Amino acid sequence: MLRRLRVNRTEIALRIIGGVLRGKKLHNIKGQSIRPTADRIRESLFNILAGTLSGTHVCDLFAGTGALGIEALSRGARTVWFVEKATVATRLIQRNLKECSLLENTRVWQRDIRRSLHFLNAFPGGFDLFFMDPPYGKQLVSPTLDQLCRLDAVAQDARIVVEHDVMDAVSWNASRLALEDRRLYGKTHISFFRFV
Repeated sequence: MLRRLRVNRTEIALRIIGGVLRGKKLHNIKGQSIRPTADRIRESLFNILAGTLSGTHVCDLFAGTGALGIEALSRGARTVWFVEKATVATRLIQRNLKECSLLENTRVWQRDIRRSLHFLNAFPGGFDLFFMDPPYGKQLVSPTLDQLCRLDAVAQDARIVVEHDVMDAVSWNASRLALEDRRLYGKTHISFFRFV
């Protein structure tokens, strides 16, 4: 089911919305191509996930500022691995983790997701939740979903939350992934998948 909410995309204030770090401001990079998830979208996303984060192992792909993974930690996630290609962004994630006292149980990988995600197989037991927020208009959603379907680093009944532009084509392996929900916020889609 597609649900539409109004969102002003100029709202890019970066802060933790809920959990033990509620209100904590995060650093961003002005003038760069990093597009953090707007506060209202992030709040809605985590309201949908409410009650499912405690003790989970999370992988934040195309992590940018790390806001999604840090929000998950604030709300009870046990472990988060952040994966980001840009050096400036990986340094920013490390800075945000340090200032939030979250260096334990986290790892920041500087990797090009388009090449391979097989390094994630090193995580024992697999991840319970994946966040994906790739650059808009680059058609990265479907290839990344395809890679995730071929990984061993996926826990039973794991979920994937994907933020993508309405113009991005999204296809998936129906024998491995089920689309559970999709929400529309302005020009942004949030799609919720579960491994089957």
